[in-house]
Amino acid sequence: MIFRKILQSRITMTVIVEADRGTFSARITSTEKIISWIAKIPVSNDDILEQRDVQSNEKYFIGAVAFLFAFINLCIVLSVIFALLRVRSMRSSFGLLNISHNIADCLVLTMFVTWFAPMIMIDSDFGHTKFAMRLSQLTGVFMCGSVHSAIVIALGRYIALVYPLKYSIIFSKRNTIIFASLAWITGIMQHAPTLFPQCFYYFDFRRYAWIHADTTCGQFLSWFSDLCYGFTMITLVGIPNLATIIQLQRVQKRNDLKSLDANQKRHQVQEWRFFLQAFLTNSFIMLTFIASHLIKKSMQLRFLHFLTNCLCVILVHGTNR
Repeated sequence: MIFRKILQSRITMTVIVEADRGTFSARITSTEKIISWIAKIPVSNDDILEQRDVQSNEKYFIGAVAFLFAFINLCIVLSVIFALLRVRSMRSSFGLLNISHNIADCLVLTMFVTWFAPMIMIDSDFGHTKFAMRLSQLTGVFMCGSVHSAIVIALGRYIALVYPLKYSIIFSKRNTIIFASLAWITGIMQHAPTLFPQCFYYFDFRRYAWIHADTTCGQFLSWFSDLCYGFTMITLVGIPNLATIIQLQRVQKRNDLKSLDANQKRHQVQEWRFFLQAFLTNSFIMLTFIASHLIKKSMQLRFLHFLTNCLCVILVHGTNR
């Protein structure tokens, strides 16, 4: 019923969003017409999204859901950070990488709790200012810092399992700080082009998604940042985690599980599940980039933007442990 009510809000046939010198425009697709037909929602070619959305219930519902999920996941991430700081065994290179990774996730979720979710409900013109655009770009840097840290963590897991003697050399405290810094620096460099007027990147509070400028530079960055970047990160994060899972499976086959006690068996099972979860979670966040890119290009149902872009980002940064 809630899903139906959200879809019943005036479906966008023509959307024009202006920010600085760029515009974004698109029309409804046959896929949306099929979804509307399944949901028994009439679609008219005259439905136009006005300057201010008259369906206030939708923005309150979307904003409340975003705030609730972001706040819950923020509490989870903060508890993980405090646990990492308190446990002595995590005061290692692996612990430092995880702290850096969780700080990035914490910053992303904090932005949702304090900025994105409230602004969705308020629907103020302040959300379309240059200051708001810079906050959107800053959040993108935090996202990249999280993802790039996950790459280093995945490589560290694999090296620790396959080359345990080399792990302490490769991931010494000094090298670990360098790796963590590179993860953040590359994230900043990736979003540096969006500072130029023709390449801007912002969060549209009425479409519940990040949008690139409808310019040559903006469209290239959309293609590069969402699609190519997504496939690349799936490879860089997924392959080490997948290789780790395979290696764990080989170790289990070599060992006679019958000779292990209950605690050792439980530890091996938990370790295997941990790496599998890491692989699936990191793959999911990269698929989010790809899905949002494809949907932004082909569909204009705002609720689908929220599900595949905004909500996925919140959930992934809250569960990507």
